[in-house]
Amino acid sequence: MALTLNLPNIAPLFDLAEEYHYRTEKYDRMVCTGEIRYGGIMPRTDHERTLINKNAIKVREEMCRRAWEMGFEQKYILAAIKQVGVTYEYREENEYTSNI
Repeated sequence: MALTLNLPNIAPLFDLAEEYHYRTEKYDRMVCTGEIRYGGIMPRTDHERTLINKNAIKVREEMCRRAWEMGFEQKYILAAIKQVGVTYEYREENEYTSNI
């Protein structure tokens, strides 16, 4: 008898995670005046850092809500956001992309 696992389709989690990184980096690039390091723009001032942190929290909460509506617990979307963050590359002209 073969073992079959009934795993949920997790692709929507990674779509949300990529959207999170795209939206937060796009906002960061509108607000921050620092240099680009590690593929992302850096805040130059504490005020810029505060603005981008507030935006990241707002977007993360939205992604968590949307994941919950799809039937996923918060820990899974947060793990997907973390994993996508390792390979994420911001491209303004192509929406968002990941190497996963």
